[in-house]
Amino acid sequence: MTKGPSASDGRGKLLTNSVALVPEIRKLNISFLTLARKLLASGRSDALASLGISQEMADVLVAMPETEITKLANTNLLLCRFYFGSHVLAELIAKPHWEELVVRDSALAMDEDRTVVDE
Repeated sequence: MTKGPSASDGRGKLLTNSVALVPEIRKLNISFLTLARKLLASGRSDALASLGISQEMADVLVAMPETEITKLANTNLLLCRFYFGSHVLAELIAKPHWEELVVRDSALAMDEDRTVVDE
């Protein structure tokens, strides 16, 4: 196991000290990819906006067989990240009526911290 930084900036860097975490990361990745596919099946335009992916990436995810999803998930690279700024997370934690906050601020949060995932 290597020494040094173990955090990712959320833009696709590998987690360098995460060998022991690979099973947990795999579970998270499979859950995320499964949810992404369900979102895409239930409403493509809303899912594209929520996931921050292109139409082409959505087509690939929907067409991908389960065996490929499993292979894709089996990495120490997190395939998802928080899609909002830390100030929004702090407000979610601090305010008891977080549902209202999420609805009110979701569009603002996505626009504020949006990055293109599949460039």
